[in-house]
Amino acid sequence: MNRSTNTIRGNVEAVEKLDAFLAANGMPRAVANIRREHIEAFVEDQLARLRPASAANRYRSVQQFFRWLVEEGEIKESPMAKMHPPTIPETPPPVLRGDEIDALRKATTGTSFDDRRDRAIIEMLYATGMRRAELVGLKVDDIDTHASAKLPWLWLGNGRAATNSWHGRRAIQAQRRRRSLPWVRRPRAAEYRREHGVWPWDDLGRRQLV
Repeated sequence: MNRSTNTIRGNVEAVEKLDAFLAANGMPRAVANIRREHIEAFVEDQLARLRPASAANRYRSVQQFFRWLVEEGEIKESPMAKMHPPTIPETPPPVLRGDEIDALRKATTGTSFDDRRDRAIIEMLYATGMRRAELVGLKVDDIDTHASAKLPWLWLGNGRAATNSWHGRRAIQAQRRRRSLPWVRRPRAAEYRREHGVWPWDDLGRRQLV
């Protein structure tokens, strides 16, 4: 079974934390003697110390450990067989306020290539909620500006489509302005394409343009 180094390290750390907890509280440490109530006490301790998501990760790591013990014949049944992981409450991520969005737009009101590129990036992120990796891989052909005169669509790699809202239209307009720059029609653009294999306006994510 392939596991990343970080996953293996996290699993080992969780089991070590469990062992240390059992030892500190006078509970059995031999795997055959560990019961559900011991694991529940450990989970409660982790919830008091860590964020719910981190405690849930510790829970899953310990759960995998006991499953492995069952598979190896070290124990007959996992003490976590009928347990449920800690509940992770939904925490909405922080979002930019309207004045902060306006400040970002104001900072990219110039007519240089960098200004128009940055404005296109900001508008695309704000309009679609796309991930950074999706933005980096975005190509002009991914934007269907002809689907409707007023409702352009952006198709993302995983099949999701950007909302065709007023903000979406602003993002499309920013892309059009960026592509219309005289800079990209000069011989320098051809040199860029020979060196990197793509036109500069089709390459939002390369280090040279960021």
